[in-house]
Amino acid sequence: MKSFDQSLYTTPQAPAALSLSDTGYLFVPQDCEQGALRRVHVALHGCRQNAREIGLKFVNDTGYNAWADTNRLIILYPQTRTSLYRPTNPQACWDWWSYVNHTSSYVTKSGAQINAVKAMLDALATDGATPVSATRQLTSAPQGLTVIDASDTSVDLVWSPLAGATTYRVLRAGPDDTFQRIGEVAGASFGDSDLRPQTTYRWRVSAVLKGAEGPASEEASATTRSTPPRCNHPGTCPVTK
Repeated sequence: MKSFDQSLYTTPQAPAALSLSDTGYLFVPQDCEQGALRRVHVALHGCRQNAREIGLKFVNDTGYNAWADTNRLIILYPQTRTSLYRPTNPQACWDWWSYVNHTSSYVTKSGAQINAVKAMLDALATDGATPVSATRQLTSAPQGLTVIDASDTSVDLVWSPLAGATTYRVLRAGPDDTFQRIGEVAGASFGDSDLRPQTTYRWRVSAVLKGAEGPASEEASATTRSTPPRCNHPGTCPVTK
């Protein structure tokens, strides 16, 4: 039985912000360790069946491991935690009623907890028997994040590519100062649109390697321009800068 750091798959948030434990568990049959064909089964514990509540009884005693050993399956045991406030999850349940962010995304692949589990699976699919090894290579953040152009409703961002990164995640903070993920791209540039005129925004970028996210870059900021006046006679209207 292996343990791994779940915080590698929840960045830029801490696991506690998603009511997830810091540690998850993984059962890998010996022949899978040696390179045999493998599939993955995700075992989600019930409410109050997480490791903090009952130790490793769910992980070791539910029968999954013996079944997996016979059938060449890896068993992923992600773990929740008790959370009394923001998010409110006193029974350490998985998020089946939108307690993390109170939106309908909790039932989709973009839901916060589901997204973290998917990142664990991505690391397994690419890197083999342990989801933790892939991310430890990402110790650096992208450098040189810069706003190279801005209009009244959009900006263009660029940064220096980071060796080994497969994609980049872009986060934006507006007037409320809360960073939210707004996109994921393969290259070292991003166009952000649907912004408000004459509003200051901040951005960060993090690199993703094999499904897991590295540290965020330093911030870049810009203020969008004012909306230009309507031009009813092209060729005669003043040019705004």
